[in-house]
Amino acid sequence: HRVMQELSEEHRSALMLICVEGLSYKEAAEVLQVPMGTVTSRLVRARKSLIEKLGNGYLEFGLGASR
Repeated sequence: HRVMQELSEEHRSALMLICVEGLSYKEAAEVLQVPMGTVTSRLVRARKSLIEKLGNGYLEFGLGASR
């Protein structure tokens, strides 16, 4: 959980809504009140940051799955 807390609030929110809560990109964009492209870029940056911090092993937890 420490690594998740190191993400910016914007990146953590996008990651949580899509990868943990199971929302679609469109649904997450509505919740966050931002364009869907913004959600996509935040998610890409969040995943990149997690890979840098944890290595590719984080993919085993389903955080790398696209929707």
